[in-house]
Amino acid sequence: MHSPPEDSVQNWQNCPIFINSNFKTTTIFVMKDSARVPKTVFRIAANREYITKEYRTIKYLKGFSGIANYIPVPVSLDKRSKRPISCYEYIKGEFFVSRRKARRSLFQNCLIRICPFLRELASISIPEFLRNSGAGLDSKLSYLNSASNKNSSLGEVVKLVTMTSEHLKNTGISKIIVHGDLNFSNILMLPTGTKVIDWEFVTTGYPLTDFVHFVLSSLNNVPLIDRGSFFLNILNNGALSESLVVAMSMLLDSRLSEKDIRSLLCQAVFYYYFKELYYKLENLALIVPTLTAIYSLDLKKIDAMATFSFKNCFSDKWS
Repeated sequence: MHSPPEDSVQNWQNCPIFINSNFKTTTIFVMKDSARVPKTVFRIAANREYITKEYRTIKYLKGFSGIANYIPVPVSLDKRSKRPISCYEYIKGEFFVSRRKARRSLFQNCLIRICPFLRELASISIPEFLRNSGAGLDSKLSYLNSASNKNSSLGEVVKLVTMTSEHLKNTGISKIIVHGDLNFSNILMLPTGTKVIDWEFVTTGYPLTDFVHFVLSSLNNVPLIDRGSFFLNILNNGALSESLVVAMSMLLDSRLSEKDIRSLLCQAVFYYYFKELYYKLENLALIVPTLTAIYSLDLKKIDAMATFSFKNCFSDKWS
């Protein structure tokens, strides 16, 4: 498989066999054969590190049978040009985001599909190139700590996130591979299953990071800053709480304590907001009430309302 010519993107636009879609960091070309049937997808990166890490991760994950069917098939990576070009086999499927369903039904259907994927992803060891990439939660916390020296309002966020991070380290809860941008627009439905695409933000983190990112990004009708508290309201009172509890129980070790789960939720919510507010980190101070509420979340109360018992899944150390 040959990469497209390394000319400017403008010259490519004279070629009759592409569809051009512009996203924040990557330009995507869907190449067709002579019969106009889509065959391959070329991704031209605005960020060299992102596109290289994405390709290496997908190629690495393809070596594991449990996860291989959920991800694209990598073809080639050309790093000779200023903007690297990666190539994957075209996936013929339907985006969840294009479904005209009630939001709740759409969300629950997608949740059912992604939980087995997340469970498989969590079982795979972290490769060295990801472990040393400097893009994990520790580096984000370090960056935030430096920013708090200039903006004292971030101090409480640093305190809460550091406290939960230290607890998880002391408990020995292992980090896992994290997709980093799981949302409706990155999930494709196929007759034979589900595909998860766009791995540019792949990183390392704790269990529930991708799950919480998916849930919060699904609340696109809710103002960004309010999504964390809205998520808590769903857990405490909403009709979807049981679906979320069941999903979380599929993704977590049965030996976890209540404090472990609260700490994982804090870390996951922090990751989501750090990514979304990266260019406006001072606004992270606004999520302190949400993080505080998560850390004091009464999971027993949720159990009392649900027909499916969270406590039964985490009974060993429930305290």
